[in-house]
Amino acid sequence: MYSQLVLPKTVNIKPHIEDLAYDFVERLKGKKEVEGVVLLGGLGVRNFLDKHSDVDIAVFVDYKECELKILPTWLPRFDFHVKLPKPVDDIEDIEFNVHNKFFLRKENTNGMKVKKRLILKAMWSMIKGDF
Repeated sequence: MYSQLVLPKTVNIKPHIEDLAYDFVERLKGKKEVEGVVLLGGLGVRNFLDKHSDVDIAVFVDYKECELKILPTWLPRFDFHVKLPKPVDDIEDIEFNVHNKFFLRKENTNGMKVKKRLILKAMWSMIKGDF
């Protein structure tokens, strides 16, 4: 029965979304509190987005760099929509999901190694879907 099931093919809209996502990532990278930005899901891992997709981005923020230990006002809410320059496959906008990951960097001689290890560990669990 399942062998006769035919799923409709969808159009890969990744080429139309990349510039929007990369512009957003570049703005995030310009913030002093940001230690890393990772593209997840279709844009970063599977290399495919369609009309059912959203854009998942993880932002790693060093809590120690945050003024008065409060969340930076420039951090976007978890989900928001971005209008495409022109509709693609009947899609006029796409949802962005921003996963904020905070950590407090420890002061020691291996601070950079500790920071990289924390980010890599978090990235791996996100890719596996443990977040």
